[in-house]
Amino acid sequence: MKESDSPKEKPEKETGSQPSEAAAEDAEQIRQQMLRIAADYQNYQKRTQRLIEQAGQLAEEKLMKELLPVLDNFEHALAKGGQAAEGDALLQGIRIIYDQLLAVLRRYGLERIVVQEGEGFDPSLHEAMLHEVNEQYPEHSVVRELASGYRMNERTLRPAKVSVSKKPATAPAPEEAESQQEKEEQDE
Repeated sequence: MKESDSPKEKPEKETGSQPSEAAAEDAEQIRQQMLRIAADYQNYQKRTQRLIEQAGQLAEEKLMKELLPVLDNFEHALAKGGQAAEGDALLQGIRIIYDQLLAVLRRYGLERIVVQEGEGFDPSLHEAMLHEVNEQYPEHSVVRELASGYRMNERTLRPAKVSVSKKPATAPAPEEAESQQEKEEQDE
C-alpha cells in the first residue's frame, strides 16, 4: 500500500447542509431586501390604483362642470315655459329631456346644493353675488338663491350663487355726525 492510498486524517470541510454564519447573514439580508421590495411593490400598486381612480373622478367632475350650463339653460327654458299653456307639447318635451339628463347626472354622483333662505352664508357652498338690506334675516344670511350650485364626490363643483343679507345703514348719532362733519371740514 502506498502512502497516498492510506487513509489520512483530513480536516472536515463544511458541507452544504450546514451553512456558515456568513451565508446565513447573507440569506437573511436577501430575505429582508425581498420583503422590502415586495412591500414597495404593493405600495406602488395601491398608489397607482388611487391615482387611476382620482383621474377618473377628475374627468367626471370636468364633464359635469361643462354640463352645468346646459342644466341652467333647461331650467331657464322651463321657467319661461311655465308662462305658456300647460298642455304645450314642446314644454312637456323639454321637461322630459331635462328630467332624463338630471337622472343620468345624479347616477354619476351629481347633487344639487340645497339652499334655504335664512341659513348662514358658507363660502364653501355659496358665492355671494349681491348684498341686500334685509331685516328678516340676520346679517350674513342667505336671502335668496340666484343660481343653483352643485356638488360631486363631496366636492363643490359650482357654489350656489346667492344674495346675502346686510344690516340697514343706520344714521349716526347727532354727536358722531357733528364730529364727522368737523373732521371733513378740517381735511379740506
